[in-house]
Amino acid sequence: MEEAIAFYQAQGLDATVERYNSPTSIAGERALFLMTRVGLNVLTAPLDGLLLGPAVGALHEPLLRHAAELAAERGAFYEIQGVNAITGLGELQRAYVQLHNWPVFWAAHSILLENMEDSTREYVGKAIARYESEGLEATFAYHNSPLSLDGQFYLFLIGADDIYLAHPVFAHLIGTDIKDMVGSDGYELGQVIAQATEEGIWVEYLWHHPVTRREQHKVTWAVRHDGMLFVSGFYEAPANAAVRTQEYVRKAMDFYQENGLDATAAYYGSKARFEGQWRLTMADESDVLIYIPFMPRYLGAPIADLRTLDGQEIGKEKAAATAEGLWTTFVLPSPGASEIVYGHAWSVRYDGLLFSVAYYDDHPEVSDAPGAP
Repeated sequence: MEEAIAFYQAQGLDATVERYNSPTSIAGERALFLMTRVGLNVLTAPLDGLLLGPAVGALHEPLLRHAAELAAERGAFYEIQGVNAITGLGELQRAYVQLHNWPVFWAAHSILLENMEDSTREYVGKAIARYESEGLEATFAYHNSPLSLDGQFYLFLIGADDIYLAHPVFAHLIGTDIKDMVGSDGYELGQVIAQATEEGIWVEYLWHHPVTRREQHKVTWAVRHDGMLFVSGFYEAPANAAVRTQEYVRKAMDFYQENGLDATAAYYGSKARFEGQWRLTMADESDVLIYIPFMPRYLGAPIADLRTLDGQEIGKEKAAATAEGLWTTFVLPSPGASEIVYGHAWSVRYDGLLFSVAYYDDHPEVSDAPGAP
């Protein structure tokens, strides 16, 4: 930040905008944004030129105005839901904003998602407390507003009839039934969320991030209160996905070793064992599928029969796995998605059986995992 302000003082606004509007100005995960104090006209956006100009959108404007109000000549820190400069995916960031003459200098870096479970519970608890003290109308009016966003947290409120009452990010869902909500991977996340009790439940699934609109792994806390559902969640850091996929396979193999094949198929065949996008596919010694979630028509068929919509023989690629493990990447069949979604499957041979689990993101390659290409 000090370097950028010094450059501005020495070179002027036009040169500063030219320098910091280039992706080459990104330092690691840090990027600088400049905006006018009046009108919130964004002058530099090295990550995405679509963010340039005064039309920052209803979601971003309250946050930017809040940042401008916080900022002074000495600057101020605050937390915001932003975009990682390396992965291109959304995450919680710690931002520093400072006014100098009239430009607003704004930079952010990623922060660790520590103790997010407690923070999620606290956010939902505050929404329930608002309902108890101010009533239903005030509660869903507040949580239908972007001003209710707290970092990456937002609340979606579901009526006793399981119909959306409030959603500050995806307003088109209001009036629809949560039970009809199905993820792009076929997971009936709405049906699971609707099973929440007063004790609350955790649900994990793929969902579009409010900033990037790309699918990420989301961990959600849902509570039934006074018949209604109060729900919020956080987006897990994508860098952990590959490692978590390998860990899921390892645990499945450990379970098989202790309990046998029949118990393993029954255990991992239960939706209670699904961990968001993580679920197990198994084939026997002859490469015949003995368990595959959401695709019962393939049970008893050779894994080699598995193909993607574009013809990639994903089954044959998985079948090439050894005890060392093998990564296979494919395009996820998701006709309703505006972005390309890639599946990354980790497959391992163990005791003649094939154990395979996949995760999904918008990257064509696997990274940050042992054994990744």
